[in-house]
Amino acid sequence: MGYSYLVILGNIGEIVPATHLARDYLFDYISIKPKLIRDPATNSEVVAMNSKDKRETLEQIKKAKKLKTDKFRVLESINLRAIESKEQEDYTKQTRNCHMQYFRQVLSPLGLFNCPACRGIERAKIAGKEAYVPGNLRNTQAQTARLIQEFDASLECRQVTCFYNQVNKFIKDLIEHPEKLDSLTPSKERGDYFL
Repeated sequence: MGYSYLVILGNIGEIVPATHLARDYLFDYISIKPKLIRDPATNSEVVAMNSKDKRETLEQIKKAKKLKTDKFRVLESINLRAIESKEQEDYTKQTRNCHMQYFRQVLSPLGLFNCPACRGIERAKIAGKEAYVPGNLRNTQAQTARLIQEFDASLECRQVTCFYNQVNKFIKDLIEHPEKLDSLTPSKERGDYFL
């Protein structure tokens, strides 16, 4: 069981105390995530931190990581790790087709959307909230396939530090070079199922 910590203005200094609490109350991990805001140009969700906030957040995370034990982990979201490693710009260069739409969708009271960063955006809507009730599956699958082809992630998500950036590049490469499928081998299981 994990503890999710959303970094917003005013609570950066509480990352370490929150980590203490999560560990003391026997959570398996604390996951630290940045606040996301809607980009006015694309309406998708982007990291809402200026350079000072990023620097302070990374300093606090470094301190929080000192609290990890054999039974307690301190996890950073991929977008925070990208900021830390100076790779954020790479994570905003998206492939045209987002293949992760097939694997990772968001169901909300507003309907089924192609990505957590695009929930609530009409052009990213796959179906209504009844998308997976009996009888609707084929239509939902067809709409998902259509969005993979028509939703241009290189434009729509150009400001998003995308969790799925590297996977999309990997899948694109496999589509362009199908002979690589023969040489794929499973990697060592890390037991890290957190996204």
